Amino acid sequence: MEEVILDPNADAILILPVRKHEFAPWNEEKEFPRPPFVLPPVDEDIQIDTAMQINEDEADTMDEDLDADDDDDEEKEDDAKKIHFHVSSRHLILASLYFRGLLGEEWGTHPRDEKGRFILEELTEWGAETFGILLCIIHGKARRVPRSLDLAAIAEIASMVDYYQCEEVVEVYFTYWMDNLEEAMSTNYGRSTVLWLWISWVFRDEMKFRITTYVMIRNCRAGMQDLGLPIPDQVLSTCHDILSICLFGMS
Repeated sequence: MEEVILDPNADAILILPVRKHEFAPWNEEKEFPRPPFVLPPVDEDIQIDTAMQINEDEADTMDEDLDADDDDDEEKEDDAKKIHFHVSSRHLILASLYFRGLLGEEWGTHPRDEKGRFILEELTEWGAETFGILLCIIHGKARRVPRSLDLAAIAEIASMVDYYQCEEVVEVYFTYWMDNLEEAMSTNYGRSTVLWLWISWVFRDEMKFRITTYVMIRNCRAGMQDLGLPIPDQVLSTCHDILSICLFGMS
């Protein structure tokens, strides 16, 4: 178990689970779908020996037992890898509307540890580094906040800003990150374009938003991907509609 101290006098422990999946993965098959695989028809029924079937059933039962044991071991391993952030509830409440609601009237219902600190189990699987950066910002640990990040890290922090509703405390750092970002906006539609769209939407960067939507409409080959990001439906549906009109006009 790893511990990160944001406040030496913390009154709460925020527990982050292990992230098992890549953030905002790109699905290449949606852009270049494969033809469906069709099995050839079977002309004759295949008779299965009863004894063989029983042995297979026993083997399946053994496999299920082994899978259950593996799941238990994996759960214990994940618990050991969880990160415990020692945080200040006051800082969380001041910075985030989400935590203001969570730690308001129901504050007394949360479990406590042996030192009386409240235990908050985070259910969303954020990246440990980016989540730590957000908590450093919230707790005023400016020296621990990097002045430059890559595009994916900025996009993940944008997701946290949207989820925890804490744009005000992050926006000044967002300006630094944008100024120091080495990755230029792409003129081709791909994962980075969708990340740019999401970042520009969350931080209300109208110029970058216009550029990314233009690139998506002009270069998208199939249905537009959202990468699992909570991009508003009206944004993607509008892009879809414009794309359909453009394709119809060109045909």
